[in-house]
Amino acid sequence: MTSFIKKLLTLKEEPASLEYMDYGIRLTGIPFQKLAECLGHLPGVCFTSKRPFLLSLGEGEADFTFRDHSFGVETDSRDSALWVVFRNGARPAEMQELYEHLQRSLSLGPVDVSP
Repeated sequence: MTSFIKKLLTLKEEPASLEYMDYGIRLTGIPFQKLAECLGHLPGVCFTSKRPFLLSLGEGEADFTFRDHSFGVETDSRDSALWVVFRNGARPAEMQELYEHLQRSLSLGPVDVSP
């Protein structure tokens, strides 16, 4: 049985969560299309590529710019969590702004502005 079919058969609604971590912003329980739509509403975000995975359950990859910095959306192969990451290694202040926007837009509670 393929992993996709196993996923369908064992699909449970996972509560949405958002974590600001060293590597980037980790999101669970949020489909790729919803994340991409949410990021697209932030003024200054411009997608350079957006690829939802065919036959996936909310997974995908994307590249976008925000205030002259390159970011990406990646799917974690271990648990299908989505990550918003900075493409050039260092984490700019704009990552905090992306985090706060996602937290407000996805209604995941109050925004903690401490990194």
